Amino acid sequence: MYATPVSAMTTSPYAFNMGTVAAQPFLSPAIGDQFTIQAGPRLIGRFTTPDGYPASAYELSNGHKAVIIDTHTDIASICTFVKTGSSYERAIFKSPLYSPTGPKSGIAHLLEHLLHPLTWANTASSLGINFNAATETNSVKYYQVGNANQLPAMIKLNYQSIAKLDVTPKDLAREQEAVINEGHMRMDNDPMSKIIDKRYELMDDQPVMRQTLGTEQDVRSTTIADLKQFHDHFYNSQMITVIAGKVNDAQVLQQMENTFGKIYPQPRTDLDVGTRLALRPGEIRSATLVDPQLTFSIVDVSFPAPRKTDLKERLAMEFIGEFFSGAQSPLEDDIVYQKRLASRVGLDYAPMGHTGTFTITLETTPGMERQVLSETLGQVGKLSQWMLTPEKTEELRNKLMYKFKRELNNVEFTTHIVGDEMLSGSLPYYTQYLDLLKTITPLDIFQTAQKYLNPASYAVVFGVPVGRNNG
Repeated sequence: MYATPVSAMTTSPYAFNMGTVAAQPFLSPAIGDQFTIQAGPRLIGRFTTPDGYPASAYELSNGHKAVIIDTHTDIASICTFVKTGSSYERAIFKSPLYSPTGPKSGIAHLLEHLLHPLTWANTASSLGINFNAATETNSVKYYQVGNANQLPAMIKLNYQSIAKLDVTPKDLAREQEAVINEGHMRMDNDPMSKIIDKRYELMDDQPVMRQTLGTEQDVRSTTIADLKQFHDHFYNSQMITVIAGKVNDAQVLQQMENTFGKIYPQPRTDLDVGTRLALRPGEIRSATLVDPQLTFSIVDVSFPAPRKTDLKERLAMEFIGEFFSGAQSPLEDDIVYQKRLASRVGLDYAPMGHTGTFTITLETTPGMERQVLSETLGQVGKLSQWMLTPEKTEELRNKLMYKFKRELNNVEFTTHIVGDEMLSGSLPYYTQYLDLLKTITPLDIFQTAQKYLNPASYAVVFGVPVGRNNG
């Protein structure tokens, strides 16, 4: 599994030339405060999906980006991405648009509820279309999946749901209660959600407002004027819509121009927001959450990790995640099966715009938390001392390749990953994933582990039952 130990390594240049994928300006939508109205849509780039389907990127007359992917499938998917989210609510990110304390927490999510009410979902359902929306840290997306012959209706529904904010005080009160109830279900009754909040606080060093939900006080005090201001600033022409399925480019593009292309190109100053790592090299941060709903303990340990645009390190971190996953992994074999210190091990790697996090979450018996943490750090530290064998590296490569290829058959996966990566300026991660995967070596994995998975620099949250300490 491991090769010989490495006591000292010098960083060698990656064999993969990042310049071959970075010089594609259409992949990162330009956002500024000057716009030029053009006569109609224009082609700004083409690429091929990893499974060989042609994709064309267009800019509508108002600047809205539209990506059309002809997958030749009878199932079609559309996803519109708005470049906003809970990161844009944080008080530290000042904007002339808002008061010195920034927009209210939870406003992006509340607005999503109001723009995507049950009536729109019911309308879509009556047409055999699945219509949903989601608010994330750095984006809000509205997405549908249905038969390809329903694509015109899907485009119309997506446009109608987000183009205009038409809300009454009654509508606002209804959705405020819905969001607050969602908060109680997701946060107050879920210890793991509270632990994740604590994790963000330790890693990000910024106030976390119940993830995307916001505080109850902020949600209740949000006014229609607040929502309109937020909508006018972010829901303008600088959005991305990705469409995949059996499509006719000309027909889809014309409908996109007649709908999304009519959204007024309002000026906006883009804010450089996003999670920034607070954890310093050699620093350890910890917190303990005592929760009456817990009957076992949780050890949640997080390390810094590569950001989205660090493609080579990002792929190497995926190898590390795969290495530590499953019953055959050295981590689970040691801690769960051999030493019986934990009952479950979970892993999560979340690359983001400015940073990333690699998290290992373990369930254990109260009183064993510190021992579980020590064993976990020991297993993680081995990757910084030993290189994986070429055979183990190839095994992990094949597993990652299989997982990715399995997802390629899903048009919804295609629209989501293309839009997500375009917003981050990292589309080559998707378009060249299989080629990138082939370039990862044991040295790449070792260097990435050395850089990020430092057993002397991490954040840990202990979740423990009432009346117990953290070991």
